[in-house]
Parts: sequence; C-alpha cells; structure tokens
Amino acid sequence: MKTKLSVKSSLFVLLALIIASACTPVKQDVTAEIEEMNIVYMTAIKNQDVETLTNLHTADALVLPSNQRMIEGKDAIRQMWSEAFAYGMGYLKLTTTEATAYGPVAHETGIYKYYTPDDKLVDEGKYIVVWEKADNTWKIAKDIWNSSMPMPPRATDKDTVAMVITEVAPEKMEALNTFASEVFLPAFEQHFAESKATARLFKVINESEGNAKVIYFIDPINSNHVHDVKTILSMHYNEEDTDRYMEEFRNYLIKQDVVYAVPMGW
Repeated sequence: MKTKLSVKSSLFVLLALIIASACTPVKQDVTAEIEEMNIVYMTAIKNQDVETLTNLHTADALVLPSNQRMIEGKDAIRQMWSEAFAYGMGYLKLTTTEATAYGPVAHETGIYKYYTPDDKLVDEGKYIVVWEKADNTWKIAKDIWNSSMPMPPRATDKDTVAMVITEVAPEKMEALNTFASEVFLPAFEQHFAESKATARLFKVINESEGNAKVIYFIDPINSNHVHDVKTILSMHYNEEDTDRYMEEFRNYLIKQDVVYAVPMGW
C-alpha cells in the first residue's frame, strides 16, 4: 500500500513539474525586434509625428522623464510630445544594450543621446523600457530615463547670476507663453544650449492684485550667454520675421528689467 502511494506521489510531483515548466515563459533575446521599433520611434521624433509616437505606447503606458512628473496614459503622452516639439525639440539616437522577453513582456536597457536640430550633442544618458506585445506588435508600457551628464554647477562668488523680470498684463499671459514656446525657445535652445542648462523660468504666484511677472533666472551666466530677445531671435530667423516677432513681443510687455548679481557668502 505504501509502495503504491509512493509511486502515485512521485507521479503527481513529476506531473506538477511538467505543467510548471510548460507554463514558465522561455527567456528570449528580442534585441533585433526592439531595435526595429526604436527606428520607428526615432524617425517619428525627427518627423515630429505626435500620433505615431503616441500609438507606440499601450493605452495605460507610464512615462517617467528625468526631473519631471510621471506621465500616464495616451492623452498625457500625446500632450507631452506636442509640448516637446513646440519647445523646439531636436532628435534622439538610441542604442539598445540588451532586450529580453519572457512571453509577451520584454525589458530593454539602452543608452540615449539627445541632439539639437543643428546636431549639437546636449545630453546623453541611459534608459529602461518595458514593452508589451499585443497583436504581434511591441508597444511601450513603461519608459524611464535619466541623464548621465553632471548637473551644471551653481554659481560661485566669482560668477555672475542674472534675473530677467518681465511684467505683463494677466490677460496676455497665455499669449506670452505661446510666444515663448513656439518662437523664442526654438531659437534659444538651438543657439544657447549650454545656457539653457543653467536657466530656470519662474512665474510669480501672487498676481491677483496686479500685473503678472515672469522671472527668468540664470545661475550662473555662461560666457556666451545673451539675454537680449532680439539678438537671440535674429540668430534664428530672417530680418523680416525677427522684426515681426519683436513687435509681437513688445505688445505683451509692460516692462522688462535685467538684474545682475554675484553670490554672497552666508
């Protein structure tokens, strides 16, 4: 009797192991497949193709950019890309270092390089992407990256910092934001990429009792930095367009002040 039970137990264990092994996804190298998807991704960025980029993601995809909030779902991802292109985004080069799939889920690690539209390398780093396969197509489910470049140093007592304070009527604030993203920033990013790394833009919170203020803070100022709007625009646009944009810009302003300072010890 014990012998029969022992044989039955052994057969049961063997059957369980066979079933378990059959249900365990097999590890598979999918580097070539993922590299093909990355070509589509990089091409869509160069073409500023928001819809293709959006549809490369799953419906509930998560994007976790460096130094920014988490972005969830296709609508938010679509908005992310629209804003990126409005701000004059350049292009990416992605290099997959490893891509492994377990059934319909794959994880990729890689290295990215980010270039301005005129081919200047301004950032490089690493990323991890979780891909999910549906209808025989890989889609991005989770995407996270961060830079490998050191943070720009804060100003020392030998450096100069600057604040550009722009005062504008509250009802013109939205129009000024559009001007900044669609006209000014593409020129600034292309010709002053190093300065952008040390620049911060602040909107004054309390504007209910008067005019709105925007503070553009540069810490520190690079030797080649230019804050004059007309000079920056003229490096990017022809003379006629520069004059037209400057007239538009002046229409938003009440006044603009520039304050230079050197850091004080504490």
